[in-house]
Amino acid sequence: MMSRMFGLGVRRAASMADRPAGRPARRYTPVRAIPRMLAPATLIAALLSGIAGPAMGAPPRAAASRPAPAENYTLRQAVTAWDMLYKVDILCPDGELERQARRLKELEAVANQRLKLSAKAVLEKLQDETPPVLMTPEQAVRVVSNAGGCKTDALAQWRGRAAFVADTARQVLAGQARADRQWPRDAALEQPVRITVLGQRSDATHGAAVWLRLENRGSASARVALLAPQTFVGLCTRLSISGVPVEHGYAPRDWLTVPPRGHASVLMVRDSSCPRQARVNVGGAVVVDTGSGPRYWRFLARGVGALPAGIQP
Repeated sequence: MMSRMFGLGVRRAASMADRPAGRPARRYTPVRAIPRMLAPATLIAALLSGIAGPAMGAPPRAAASRPAPAENYTLRQAVTAWDMLYKVDILCPDGELERQARRLKELEAVANQRLKLSAKAVLEKLQDETPPVLMTPEQAVRVVSNAGGCKTDALAQWRGRAAFVADTARQVLAGQARADRQWPRDAALEQPVRITVLGQRSDATHGAAVWLRLENRGSASARVALLAPQTFVGLCTRLSISGVPVEHGYAPRDWLTVPPRGHASVLMVRDSSCPRQARVNVGGAVVVDTGSGPRYWRFLARGVGALPAGIQP
């Protein structure tokens, strides 16, 4: 059953990539040596680093003869992660295929506007590379099998990590993840929710802490969660966070619902073993769902100092 579903999905993926008229459909070469117990996180890291082909022992195949599009590492990373999501979603649809179509459409628009490149052309080029650098259909089947099936937390975490890479790479390409956001002038994130770092405060109750304000300026409710593996205050990643659910993987189980034009205060307390710094960079990743499924966003504010007098978290 899975193989029949995947055959349909490969044909659909080819049409999404706008294959030129008259070009024969691409066939995937079988992979004869896929490690049976390859960890999902290891597969993601291998594919995104560009070493998946040799690591999987995939046999070579002939490359198509056509001009290669210009290279951009971040675009390549976004396309690779998108391709992984799409191939797994063919096996386990759950309404995700429509979301991946939107992801590719958004990525194509950003690549055209910002880089004068085509994400679909990059996808076509990667599909022709030898040895393969994209996840193969056989590897997608193995991911689902190793995760225990479509409805498991393990597969949800795998999808979440791949979606995190795809979404944050697109955010970087769109210029929405600037590394020069300075406190207190700039918000750490402008959209789809606004995250403002208010400042640092130390007291007997909370210890050394940083306060954030999270605002939903949209017209629809937003579900929000923070990703613990990505969140930091200065050199410290050992944080106690309150005011918003914290996910220690990449697929939130609990959410904070912020109503339209609503806001929430978030407190991030550093562990006592962390160094005290007068100025710190504060950043992380937030997962936001405004009704069309979870999307991943990085946030950052540089040079955060003491909470100004008169500002209440």
